[in-house]
Amino acid sequence: VMPEVKDVPVVPADSQVDQGRNLFIAKGCMVCHSHADTNAVREFGVDMGLNLTDLTFGAEYLRLWLKDPSSVKPATLMPNLELSAEEIEALIAFINDK
Repeated sequence: VMPEVKDVPVVPADSQVDQGRNLFIAKGCMVCHSHADTNAVREFGVDMGLNLTDLTFGAEYLRLWLKDPSSVKPATLMPNLELSAEEIEALIAFINDK
């Protein structure tokens, strides 16, 4: 006789957009980039980069840019953050979520 299986509540995992927002904060993106969804937790910033609130970019462009910014624009000031493919996809989801 099989034991009775009780209903276990499923706790939804963070969405990819939520993961991207968390990475945007944790990886320091908001130091150089303003974004309406993270400005409330932004203690300081230099706004060297674009305000990403209302911008969207092609996913393939962002994959290349986030993987190695200087390979796309050699004179860029944006550092290579050594992001994983999963982190890049989450950041793309966050940046392009309008």
